[in-house]
Amino acid sequence: MSDGVENLLIAAEKYSMRNFEKDQTQPTEQENRITALEEELLCLKAIIARYEEMLRLQKQRQYGASSERFPSGQLSLFEENETSSKTALPQGAPDEITADKSHQKKKRKVRESLNAELPVTVITHSLPLEGRACSDCGNYMHVMKTEIRREIKVIPARVEIIQHERDVYSCRTCEKVNTRTPIVKAPMSEAVIPKSMASSSAIAYVVTQKYLYSTPLYRLEFQFRQFGVELSRQTMSNWLIHSTGELLQPLYESMRAFLVSLPILHADETTLQVLKEAGRKPTSKSYIWLYRSGRVGPAIVLFEYTPTRGSGHPERFLEGFKGNLHTDGYSGYEKMEGSILTTTKPSGPSNH
Repeated sequence: MSDGVENLLIAAEKYSMRNFEKDQTQPTEQENRITALEEELLCLKAIIARYEEMLRLQKQRQYGASSERFPSGQLSLFEENETSSKTALPQGAPDEITADKSHQKKKRKVRESLNAELPVTVITHSLPLEGRACSDCGNYMHVMKTEIRREIKVIPARVEIIQHERDVYSCRTCEKVNTRTPIVKAPMSEAVIPKSMASSSAIAYVVTQKYLYSTPLYRLEFQFRQFGVELSRQTMSNWLIHSTGELLQPLYESMRAFLVSLPILHADETTLQVLKEAGRKPTSKSYIWLYRSGRVGPAIVLFEYTPTRGSGHPERFLEGFKGNLHTDGYSGYEKMEGSILTTTKPSGPSNH
């Protein structure tokens, strides 16, 4: 046998032995692999169970029964934003959406829009007469065009003191001759709040900052201190109570009278907790009612606070209303007389 053939047979024998040893050890490796896969499967099952529990709790919070029980199919005007913000993604929707940047259109720059009614101050930049001479021929140059650059100028709020001085008149002759001296005062507008420095503009500013921009009174107190006025939170709170409880009450009643004359209204109620209310515990449940107009006509939204949820509250507020009342299915509205009650119940509208 030649050396080449012998070497070839030896190599084949060694190769066969390696394959045999590999076949002998493979079942052990498979068992290890199976054990690892089983452990991974248990881990994945635990993760799936965790996410299923999270999904169940989320559905329970969104669709489950709350502490306040409503008839079947009842909706709420007050939870519109909350419900829309909790809307679940469609099934199978990916967690992240990536887009190919090569197919994205370049966003156009949007120029800030300016109200045409805003006051405009024009600052003209021109050359003096000696600077208008042409550098080539020496003749005066004319205005070829005018370049315009606009800026937004912000004028911070400032406080002024309006001092009312009213002259009081008396008769000197009567002072010397008669025992009675006539006194006449010049006419002067009455104060918005008696014995207070509050003006209509100051109250309007506090009301706007508080209710429109949600600025706390302690920040307004600091803001007025920067203006040079020491105005306490208690004083501003009294302004708010006086303005909303007395000054705006005629407007509120006028809007309510117009509201009940409309053919279509919407109504809803929600719970409210009031602290330090006289004669009631801080944990007592109160209610705030919402009444608003429909899409036709001026938009009117009125709120009313009541300590209870009795049916007499909407009946009293909507006294004289003969139109169509859209509600969320609360049975307290069913005692309304002379109106058509529209709810989300399967039975549809009902006459009262």
